Amino acid sequence: ICTSPFSRCIETAARIASHMDIHLHDARMRRSDALRERYFGAALEGASSSLYHTVWEQDEKDSTAVPEGGGESVADVAARLRQFLYEVEDSVEGQNVVIVSHGDSLSILISLILEEDLRYHWNIGLKNCQIYRIDPTR
Repeated sequence: ICTSPFSRCIETAARIASHMDIHLHDARMRRSDALRERYFGAALEGASSSLYHTVWEQDEKDSTAVPEGGGESVADVAARLRQFLYEVEDSVEGQNVVIVSHGDSLSILISLILEEDLRYHWNIGLKNCQIYRIDPTR
């Protein structure tokens, strides 16, 4: 189980782990900064998530565009998640992996895995607490 270091993800990962007979401090439970939420910049920090659509509109035009007020572009997030994927692939070959993270980070991660255009990552349509299964053999 790989999780963002944010408390709400750790709590979710712990609930999943309890059903898999994995202890919170087990080596199979990994926290990764790469899975943290996308930083939308100072202008949106603490704002309602309903305002994120302005960033997603910008993402569709240019995946390297930085949100107004600073923050991470889709390309920035994709770079850290791509590195995360390489590390996980090397260490858990042949095993199932559960990833607990945040909406934007997960939609970008899924887009990377499925080799989709990153500019349209939000079209994946993830909902809170959704389970999204990817079969790597397909």
